[in-house]
Amino acid sequence: MRNIIYISLLASLLFSCSNANKAQKTNQKTQDSEEKESGLRDERDAKTYKTVKIGSQRWMAENLAYRPKNGNYLAYDNDSANIAKHGYLYDWETAEIVCPSGWHLPSDEEWSKLIDYLGGSLVAGIKMKSTTGWANNGNGDNKSGFNGFPSGYHYSNPWFENNEESSFKYNGSNGFWWTSTEAAPVEYCDYDPDIKENSLCKKLDYKNDKIKNVSKLKHIFISVRCIKD
Repeated sequence: MRNIIYISLLASLLFSCSNANKAQKTNQKTQDSEEKESGLRDERDAKTYKTVKIGSQRWMAENLAYRPKNGNYLAYDNDSANIAKHGYLYDWETAEIVCPSGWHLPSDEEWSKLIDYLGGSLVAGIKMKSTTGWANNGNGDNKSGFNGFPSGYHYSNPWFENNEESSFKYNGSNGFWWTSTEAAPVEYCDYDPDIKENSLCKKLDYKNDKIKNVSKLKHIFISVRCIKD
């Protein structure tokens, strides 16, 4: 009799656990499905962005196009017609705080996790590049859904007065995205290497299928992709 009661209780417990697991999986699938369909709605300006789940991470599938009340940002060529496709370009300090609530600027480690999931830096680029817009037919296949466009950047030389060397560059040929990870300068040998005037960013190029890790001065204006917390 005791054995029968024990078996009944065990069966009931296993059934309950099974139902709980199924419910949890169903809720997660529903949440992922709803997020995929509705995208990310930025409550600050009601703009909606496409998102994509790559591995275990949820990324924006478009460049951020939010105009912060404080901070530095530009439309490419100062032309608002470029915003819909390319978003805004931000300096690093603004990029650090500009993502909507529940999302953040990805670290170099988080970018590396994405790149590793896509097969490594030598081949991930073609899977991340958009299928149109790249110079000399250097388009990607966008198999990841990241949909990276060659949005270029804005550069100004802080050592020249009146921004004599200020210019927009590389739209159509390169895409750059900030990371939250600071870096010691690598291009100016007279700097103290402990002074973090640079930050790491990711670069896609029309010439190849790679994604590269490069270091840029923080005052340069570069695209932003946010990742979910």
